[in-house]
Order: sequence, then C-alpha cells, then structure tokens
Amino acid sequence: MGISQSTLFRELRRNSSPAGKYIWFKAHDKAMERRKRSTGNATLAPN
Repeated sequence: MGISQSTLFRELRRNSSPAGKYIWFKAHDKAMERRKRSTGNATLAPN
C-alpha cells in the first residue's frame, strides 16, 4: 500500500467502529471533528 504496517494499524484502531468495522466516511468524519477540536500550532509572540 505504500505506508508502514504500524501506520495502517493505528489508523484502523483509531477509526474503527465499536464493532470493529472500518468505514472510510465515518473515519473521515472523526478526523474532521478532531481537526476542529485541535488548537493548531502554537506560536510565540516576539519580545
């Protein structure tokens, strides 16, 4: 697939349903929700 096995495993574990099924559009929705909740990159103000 072109990605490491550990990356694929993390994706499946993080975005699978409680029943253990991976549904791509639900995984995408979860990712968008996580992105909304993230704070982004913190920047320091110049002194």
